[in-house]
Amino acid sequence: MSIRNFSCYFCPVFFLFKSIHIYVIVTSALKLSEIHNYSSYILTCWYNPFMNISSTDALIILDVQNDFCPGGTMPVLNGELVAARLTLVAKKFIQKKAFVFATQEWHPKGHSSFLSANGQWPDHCIQFTSGADFHESLQLPMESNIVRKGSNKDIDAYSGFVDSQLRELLLEKKIARLFIGGIATDTCVLNTVIDAINFGYSTHVLTDAVAAYDVEPGDGDRALHLMHFNDAELIRSDDLSN
Repeated sequence: MSIRNFSCYFCPVFFLFKSIHIYVIVTSALKLSEIHNYSSYILTCWYNPFMNISSTDALIILDVQNDFCPGGTMPVLNGELVAARLTLVAKKFIQKKAFVFATQEWHPKGHSSFLSANGQWPDHCIQFTSGADFHESLQLPMESNIVRKGSNKDIDAYSGFVDSQLRELLLEKKIARLFIGGIATDTCVLNTVIDAINFGYSTHVLTDAVAAYDVEPGDGDRALHLMHFNDAELIRSDDLSN
């Protein structure tokens, strides 16, 4: 059989294979367009459309608290939807014998970041107030680890690794891979993801389980691009295997 005839013989198989991959890329892109629209996610889906959760994985839920949701002092759009989605993801992690960590901003009165103390943000997440409580739509499994941060009056802890015990807990549990969601994409999520990568963790961002302040329009999208540029994988929560 000539090379030409051999190629023609496999043409139907080739076009079937190509059609399947085109379908995966297009449908993944359409799903993501509900929240974000960029091509880097498509490449992630092509490479690894479904991910298994293992006992060395951890879900990091960042600052899903009342003051960062509608009705709070620093609300993000759709914060309550992020809370509900992360509830489902957390349940999945516990079912897979993986770990769940939820950070909680825990500021003293007069924290240096507060407008009342000549800082840049409205007073928020003050210790022992309802604003510091987790949003009611975030139903954490009882096995979850709560990590408080920002309790030092003079430290503005954007990253979940700053002014907290998160790093020590991850080392204690021998965690190798992180999946991160929460509030806000362009502040605490961004800083936590960059720190996680610098600490050597394989880091994945749940793009349908984050919400941005967008002080400047597009800040959230730019933050996601920066995370991806620094080697974070961008995935959706439904890319995780059941």
